[in-house]
Amino acid sequence: MARRRGPDLPTRLDALRSAIDLGTGRLGTAEMETAIHVVNKADARLIHGTEHTVAALAGATGSGKSSLFNALCGSQVSDTGVRRPTTGEAHASIFSEIDAAPLLDWMEVKHRHLITDYRESLSGLVLIDLPDHDSVRLENRLEMERVAELVDLLIWVTDPEKYADAALHYYLRKLAGHDDTTMVALNKIDRLSPEQTESASADLRRLLADDGLTAVAIANVSATTGQGVDQLLDALGETVSTRKAAVSRLAAETADAARVLRAQLGEAEPGRLGRKESQRLVDALADASGIPVVTAAVEAGYRRDAMSAAGWPFTRWVRRFGPHPLRRLHLGEGTTGRISLPESNSITDAGVTSALRDAAEAATRELDAPWPDLARQRVAANDAALRDELDQAVRQSDPGKWRRPIWWKVFGTLQLVAAAAVVAGLLWLAVLFGIAWFRLPDPPTLEFRGFELPPLLVFGGLLVGLVLTVIVRILASIGSRRRAQSARKRMLAGVETVAEEQVMEPLADELSVIGSLREHLDVAASH
Repeated sequence: MARRRGPDLPTRLDALRSAIDLGTGRLGTAEMETAIHVVNKADARLIHGTEHTVAALAGATGSGKSSLFNALCGSQVSDTGVRRPTTGEAHASIFSEIDAAPLLDWMEVKHRHLITDYRESLSGLVLIDLPDHDSVRLENRLEMERVAELVDLLIWVTDPEKYADAALHYYLRKLAGHDDTTMVALNKIDRLSPEQTESASADLRRLLADDGLTAVAIANVSATTGQGVDQLLDALGETVSTRKAAVSRLAAETADAARVLRAQLGEAEPGRLGRKESQRLVDALADASGIPVVTAAVEAGYRRDAMSAAGWPFTRWVRRFGPHPLRRLHLGEGTTGRISLPESNSITDAGVTSALRDAAEAATRELDAPWPDLARQRVAANDAALRDELDQAVRQSDPGKWRRPIWWKVFGTLQLVAAAAVVAGLLWLAVLFGIAWFRLPDPPTLEFRGFELPPLLVFGGLLVGLVLTVIVRILASIGSRRRAQSARKRMLAGVETVAEEQVMEPLADELSVIGSLREHLDVAASH
């Protein structure tokens, strides 16, 4: 059964680019810089196509690397011997009729030699001799690392004395998983017996497996006698002819960068806000938006309006001198601007801050850094917008808007009748007092069930007014509580919407990045 192929390199690079966009500011800076470097390098390398395969010989001083380079080229191209350790520049041999200058210009390899007599299978090969990786001069080692990082295929040259050196395996461990684009040449086997060569090669294979290179090709060669050189050329020819080395190395580096970023995400899933955290958040935002204060103002405002419409007419005007409870808060008809609360309305108070923190912690309880901090930052980032939205939610709920109930008009009319009776009785008594003062003849006395009518009108009107006022107060109290509860319900609905839009949705959006990052990085890391 054929192995299913993973996505191609452009798809992986696109996935890594998407992950970089999402991960910027969220994932580790050093790891992100590595991923960006990988993408930039891949873009730059692919511009030059895959007609050329760039292979480089790397090795320690005295390993015979330059001698092997000359043997592979079939001519004396690179200096060998005592002068070599002082050489700090790479040398390239070009096995191709296609111009490799733009590619080598990008790699900044100045020393070039055109090979005209080569095997057909090697057509397109650019072979580079690197400075020694253990050079005593720092600039030589840095140049070796710079060029080695840009080539498509690395051939590490060592010998029976140095194949276990820590310096060599320091570099090889960095290439774990790059088996397809890494080769190792065990040079100077002419100094060993066949049994010793087999033993050294097996031991080298063990060390490479420890480095994470379990399937890397090993060539046993002797640059001096030419033993194994043809076999190494055959292996190079097979790699060059496929034109896949560049893509393979770029794909491996893309996967490496993706796996490092992917490791920061872990496998835990974001949590959900429980009812307790959600309710605490809404309660805290309700307090911050002044709902308790506004609710009390609605209740007081309704009572005031009810008493103004249906209360005792002689005392109604007194209420007009004090500010209306809702107008004092800049609520109700004809008011604009922010709601004016008697206490601070800052959403950064301890209650809201604590509720926002609890919401973020509930959603990130199972997640590793940096997601808890990112979640807290995200919900706190909407500070100003949250305050504006809370203010608008309260205002748009119209807490000071209510219809004038019919009983206001009924009781208001009855109160006017009672007040009119009092006025009529007082005027009548005043007339009787004037008649008596001027000793005029007494007018006929009018009675109602044994009571003289003028005092009856006065005291009866006052009594009826008092009873009506008590009833109005009771009805106003009941109505005010209902209106306040209704207003509070509308305001809380608005606050819940604000909590959803300004806290819960941004928090969910932030945490959804984890899933998107995992998806992109899994594609970039696939094989």
